Amino acid sequence: MENHRSQHKNRWLRPFHDIGIAIRGFNRGMRTIAGFAVLIAWGNSALMADDVLVLEHGGRIVGRWENRDKQPEENYEISLPEGGGLTVNAAKVQRVLAGQTEPRPMLEEDPSPSRWVHGTQRMESRGYVRHGSRWRMSQDVQLIEEREDLERRQKEWLQKLRHWRGMLATPQARQAYEKILAVNDPMAVWALRELLRAEYATQVKLLYIHVLGDIACQASVQALVGISLQDPDEEVFYASLAELVRLQSPQVPSLYVESLTHKNNARLNRAAHALGRLGDPSCMAPLIEALITTHYVILPPRFKARQTSFVRSEMPDGSSPWEGTAYTSQDSPIVLYRTFRNEEVLQALIQLSGGVSFGFHPQAWKSWLANQQHLSAAPLHARRDPADPDRPAR
Repeated sequence: MENHRSQHKNRWLRPFHDIGIAIRGFNRGMRTIAGFAVLIAWGNSALMADDVLVLEHGGRIVGRWENRDKQPEENYEISLPEGGGLTVNAAKVQRVLAGQTEPRPMLEEDPSPSRWVHGTQRMESRGYVRHGSRWRMSQDVQLIEEREDLERRQKEWLQKLRHWRGMLATPQARQAYEKILAVNDPMAVWALRELLRAEYATQVKLLYIHVLGDIACQASVQALVGISLQDPDEEVFYASLAELVRLQSPQVPSLYVESLTHKNNARLNRAAHALGRLGDPSCMAPLIEALITTHYVILPPRFKARQTSFVRSEMPDGSSPWEGTAYTSQDSPIVLYRTFRNEEVLQALIQLSGGVSFGFHPQAWKSWLANQQHLSAAPLHARRDPADPDRPAR
């Protein structure tokens, strides 16, 4: 019963909390009276009371401003004529009208003698500016306006590119093709990425990829990496990768390394192929970890089966390219685990190592890589001062 009362009370207070008002000093019998008083005060400013708080959303609260002399910075403490009181967040108050007959637009008294500060002046003195219906810090307003400008320019490019895309199926196709090909604004990257996701024609996709490569900014590089990993068309994958190899952006290898742990095995192998093409030896360690990976597939319950293990040998040396175990019950889905020996990962390691191959033996690759790192660091430690063999040369 107590929990029910508490929940009922919270539901009753929530609308006031949402607009920065905390109600205090009411017992259960006065809740309706208090709510009625506040609502009437919002709609009728002619009630006889000491002060009227004009809220930023247009409502009003009538009562006595109790902490006027304390120069409140955050809240106003208001006593209502019906009893009880309110705590009102200062940021929600537009101005205060003192008395009933001669409204004076003020919020608080300035520390300097005989001066009243208007609500707008008080907020501006704190660094706030009016933005729409709210007070915000000037830095926040600048960020909001920059974001709005960015979104506006991106949508303008989306509208233009969609128009030109439609022209590709008309007699003006050549003109549209040249307009798309001439795009070099980084603001167009978002629109190109959105169009690529929805495009079905491979030749149009290749056109968009070429434009992204010519823009050659950080956003276009990230878009090309995403397309190369996600688009099912292999021609699109190789075209995107060709642009990335040409650009040689230093951020690209790390973006592909992230996909070496992806649950999708096809995506993992695409990332490995890309790392081999990029030729960055620093990626060998994560590639070794991705030589052999396990992935799972969930099949619907209608495919009923008993627990089973299987191995299928197709490699020339008799090894298995994949093996797995399925677990199921009569009324649950089948979870099928498969272990893959990733051929693209192996080819990338061979390419980055200069032709060395240890097959699908991660430990052998790790030992070889550690030895190579030791050899590359050894000349630095081998330098010694001829006058003192135990003292490193300066």
